Amino acid sequence: MEIVIDKSYLQGTPGEEVRRLCEEHTVLFTETLLYELLTTDEPSRRKCFAKLPQRDNPVLLMPRTGPLFRYEIEKQRAASPIVDHRVAFSFRFNPRLGSRTFQHSAHEVATLEQWRGDVESEVLRFRETGVGVAAWCPSLKTVFGQALKVECEGLKKKACADIEVVRMIYRSIRPDGFPCASLLDPSWALFRWVQSHILFALDYLGRYGFSELPNIPKRVEHDIHDIDYVTFGALCGALATKDADIANNFSLSCPDGKLLS
Repeated sequence: MEIVIDKSYLQGTPGEEVRRLCEEHTVLFTETLLYELLTTDEPSRRKCFAKLPQRDNPVLLMPRTGPLFRYEIEKQRAASPIVDHRVAFSFRFNPRLGSRTFQHSAHEVATLEQWRGDVESEVLRFRETGVGVAAWCPSLKTVFGQALKVECEGLKKKACADIEVVRMIYRSIRPDGFPCASLLDPSWALFRWVQSHILFALDYLGRYGFSELPNIPKRVEHDIHDIDYVTFGALCGALATKDADIANNFSLSCPDGKLLS
């Protein structure tokens, strides 16, 4: 079985279970997870890396969605199976990542700062994503509080039950040169990426509504990362997570998938 793991699973699962999962299955370790572990606090980073097998190629490293999108744009077909797009080199995690003595090199610090800037840009744009999704259902702006949350949950189910909902929203944002909406189905990375954005954007609206917030909640950055986990999990059909929101959105988008929590 191929399975995506997230940070909450690494944090909340005993090391022997993590290592057993890596031995018995093909674990997909996304670039998003690497970013989260390299930018978290030292104790969390150390504990998570210490749980991973100390051998060559303990997991498959997966890039973010960009290479998958490029493949789909160039080939006009789904980038599946996604393991074909793994980072293709042999590696072993630096054992110092699981120790108190690890320090990033100057080059790594610069790379992480650029990476952090990219994430912050996505966070700043995320409210626009939520408001944009609401254009699909203008009546959302007429309900508030718990009623809005209930309405958003209903729309999430619709976006996972009706392929045309995802195609419609993709069509409204499709740049020139991207595949036609009619080609897309759940095997496409572009489809799953749009679907995951719909789900988490509706979660955002259910929590915060349409008001301009004085400060962007820290949770929004987690949503940005969680979109990638659900996207990759749905593409491979299996996800290991301890996070209830990620688990819920994965189960909605991939009802026949394997959820390990």
